[in-house]
Amino acid sequence: MKRCYPTLIIFSFVFLLPSLPHAQSMALSRQYISENMGNQSANAFLEDRFGFIWIGGNTLYRYDGYSILPYHPLKGDSTPTSMGRVHALLEDAGGRIWIGASNGLFHYERATDKLFHHPIPALDNQRNKSDIFSLHQDKAGRIWIGGKEQLLVMEAPEADEFRVVEGIAIEARWQEKVGVTAIVENQSGGIFAATTSGLWEVGPGLSSKQHLPKAYPSVQASFRILDAAQGMGDSLWLATTEGLWVFRAGNKVFSKIELPAKAGKIIHRLLIGKKNEVWLGSKDRGLLKPEKGGYVPVPLRPDKPSSIFFDYIRALRFDRFGNLWVGTMAGIHRLNFELQKFPFYQIDPGLHSYMNYTHRVLEDSLGGLWFRLIQLGLGYCSGLGAELEVLLQPESHAEIEEVKNFCLDADGNVWVITLTNGLYKFERGRKNYEHIPLGEIMKQANALSILADQKDDRYLWFSSRLGLCRVDRFSYQLEWFDPKEALPWLDDHFVGGIAQSENGHIWCAVRSERGVHTIPFDRRNKKFIAEPNNPVHSSSATNRRNYHLMPVPDNKLWVGTDNGVMVIDADDGSFKRLLPEEGFPL
Repeated sequence: MKRCYPTLIIFSFVFLLPSLPHAQSMALSRQYISENMGNQSANAFLEDRFGFIWIGGNTLYRYDGYSILPYHPLKGDSTPTSMGRVHALLEDAGGRIWIGASNGLFHYERATDKLFHHPIPALDNQRNKSDIFSLHQDKAGRIWIGGKEQLLVMEAPEADEFRVVEGIAIEARWQEKVGVTAIVENQSGGIFAATTSGLWEVGPGLSSKQHLPKAYPSVQASFRILDAAQGMGDSLWLATTEGLWVFRAGNKVFSKIELPAKAGKIIHRLLIGKKNEVWLGSKDRGLLKPEKGGYVPVPLRPDKPSSIFFDYIRALRFDRFGNLWVGTMAGIHRLNFELQKFPFYQIDPGLHSYMNYTHRVLEDSLGGLWFRLIQLGLGYCSGLGAELEVLLQPESHAEIEEVKNFCLDADGNVWVITLTNGLYKFERGRKNYEHIPLGEIMKQANALSILADQKDDRYLWFSSRLGLCRVDRFSYQLEWFDPKEALPWLDDHFVGGIAQSENGHIWCAVRSERGVHTIPFDRRNKKFIAEPNNPVHSSSATNRRNYHLMPVPDNKLWVGTDNGVMVIDADDGSFKRLLPEEGFPL
């Protein structure tokens, strides 16, 4: 048995970080935006479906993975000169970006790169009352809009028809931000407006009902809610000028959460993470992170890059990689968690040892990990931190890279394809194997890749120098399909990488004198499909190399090439290349 030498390493990523438990220590990287907007506050964050971070400040900004820049889309016919300050951001189900600003409501159309203004008569006809502080799209697709004195709803994003929720009364205070600060939809679909005059619940016919803690019996008592979020069950978390509260929608009861004195009195922002932990941003004590059932302030040291720069938190947002974006009165921080230490497996000590090269990893149905070790064969360990063993080292491996790839079938068995020695089957949960030579043809085939058929679990498919092959995993009968015989314009019989799309087609990398093509094989009709003279069909696209084929939802296929990423629609074979201007920084 080979033993691994445990070595601990830390991976350092800038942007692509996993979400980790909240009790861990943190590292902070401050993203400066002063060169583009001065030391302006960030009021809102939004991560769109393409991964761009939109930032609401003294105007609209966008972070593309490299820098934060003011965003200046083309003006639509109804767009005024300026949005003013941006308070709220929302991406609707159709991909439109909605912007709540001091000059009203706007939306951005990505397809035309245009910005459109939506006049709201109930707001725009009143002087200094056009601010939009909050936005929400509910489960029915309606857009809810929180203004200075009113909550409105737009039944359809395509129509400029606004209805006002009746009965909401918001007390105005001199030189203070007032209005609907957050809109929350609970699990049963109820809409709640968090305001600077308490919590309001939307009732039938767009009526409303105010909810206040017993200690605040009237509007004049001003239970000022600055932010709100849906918690577990029917709970709503409320950030207020009187600390942190929880409202139970079922029994209409408020509970105050006791915070340490160092948290301060005014909680300006709150954010609920993936593990239901609640992060707090105070008005004068900075960022408070949940830890061991309590809260610990993130250090406030303007002279150190590993600390928060300013103590007034205006916005909080997790991105898809687990980074916490913090908007303060003096700019933006992006908070990165210190990564956990991962076990690092080595057969021989030494980071640069060729013996340690690993080209494939597979997790089986029991949590076991399988590795293609380029010099040693097939490696296996029962889980992270377990001992690594070499299970399969064919005799010819001393001369060539014999173990090529593996796959998992519907019964949990692991199948290993080798370059010249056929198949090896490892039954579910077992480390001993059955060798299936598959005949003398395998010595010339030079097999490359293997997959289990997702539509008919009786079959396996592997690619090779002689073409595409289907294997019956019970009878071990082979059926070969030659792409060159079907498509004479190809250079040879070679099939490289393979993947199966949702419609069942087996997509293959094949070669011609022009380069590498990606074509589908119709497994039902047993034929290759190609239209090399059709410029919109994937078979017409050529690359010097195809590195990886990966099926994704909606019957699409992503292909990693030396010329960037191709996205293929498996329904009709059409394709496009992802380019930087389309939101994919390459």
